Amino acid sequence: MLNVMKSVQIDLYLAMTLFWMVIAIVALCMIAPKAKNKDADVKIEGLLRVVMTYDDMSDDDIDLHIKAPNGQEVYFNAKVAAGMFLDLDDVGFASDTMQGLDGKPIIIRKNEEIVTMRGLMNGEYIVFCHAWRLNSPQSKVKCEIFDIKTKRYVYSKSVDLHLVRQYKTFIRFVVEDGKIVSTNNLDYQPDGVLN
Repeated sequence: MLNVMKSVQIDLYLAMTLFWMVIAIVALCMIAPKAKNKDADVKIEGLLRVVMTYDDMSDDDIDLHIKAPNGQEVYFNAKVAAGMFLDLDDVGFASDTMQGLDGKPIIIRKNEEIVTMRGLMNGEYIVFCHAWRLNSPQSKVKCEIFDIKTKRYVYSKSVDLHLVRQYKTFIRFVVEDGKIVSTNNLDYQPDGVLN
């Protein structure tokens, strides 16, 4: 009889312990802070985002270039330079196809190149494009500069390209102490290039 009483007593203690553990877990769940919206926690690292777009149905290959004050240049062949990062190098139709989970190709027609500028040095930056390949008689190319901190577009311009290997300047801007202090549209041509 004594063993039966001890067994019942142990069972009662275990049941009460389990009961209080469940109560504690429920209480903690009720007072825990609500999960934040994951999108609200996303932070874009960088100061400026430069986006160049052209006709999505075009197989042209037009490249975005940005030359920094120290002479370094970010473009398809130098994807990181002077605090600038080429996030996307589009090469026309060849960039538009990816493989789906079922193994079938998925085609997304979008022609754009993106550079994120994570740091700005004092001096002049030159933003321009280069017609690497043109399969159409003319390509209209648009460049927009987005200020990541203020979340607004600070610049937009379109240019027309007519010739393979042609360069066109979108904008030149001068930075002092992290701020753009002046802009101009003077034409820029890399050394040895004639337009």
